[in-house]
Amino acid sequence: MRLQLLKINQFLLFWILLTIVLYYGKVILIPVTFAIMLAMLMSPVCLWLDGKGIKRVFSTIFCLLILIIAFALVIWILAVYVTSFTHQIPLFEL
Repeated sequence: MRLQLLKINQFLLFWILLTIVLYYGKVILIPVTFAIMLAMLMSPVCLWLDGKGIKRVFSTIFCLLILIIAFALVIWILAVYVTSFTHQIPLFEL
């Protein structure tokens, strides 16, 4: 009985501590998670460029340029939609 209570306490303590660490560590963990996802996304492109005989430095720079262009394109599209929406706001009836 005592061993069972000890395991239950350990289980509950683990989940409570994990929740606390994730809550207070979100400032660090969210950017690190996005960096890991982007690195996993660009890894096949970088390896493909390495296989074509391009040096790792240049393939990495090329992958970074792809990411920068993609982010800039998304921001530009959002800006176009927001400006279009702000011009149409007076046309809406309240």
